[in-house]
Amino acid sequence: MMRKYRLPFRAGHHFAAGVADYAKDHNIRPTEFPYGEARRIYGVMLGVMGLPPSELPITEAEFRAALDPVMIVRDQATAGGPQPAEVTRMLAAADEAVAQQDGWLRERRTRISTALDGDPRALLGAPR
Repeated sequence: MMRKYRLPFRAGHHFAAGVADYAKDHNIRPTEFPYGEARRIYGVMLGVMGLPPSELPITEAEFRAALDPVMIVRDQATAGGPQPAEVTRMLAAADEAVAQQDGWLRERRTRISTALDGDPRALLGAPR
């Protein structure tokens, strides 16, 4: 949302920290956080950071979506993030790495077995 509303990262982070601190101090769950309090915290954050006063640019629906864990995971767009497409990509990459390692291990076991069966040069990969 910071990009959508062109809010500097530092300001967005400061706002999010203010919301998190308030929620923690008042034992408020994300789904119960009052939008009016978010608007107040936003105004305070702007003042603290020396930014011009303005209203919280996100609607209450956008604010609620931003606090929804399912939406947070789904909307992540970072490498290594928890979004389903990225998890699927990482699992496929891990499967490929395991398959390559398995192939390497089978080849080494074959060389060792051959060497133990009578030709130690097989361990060095030397021709017979």
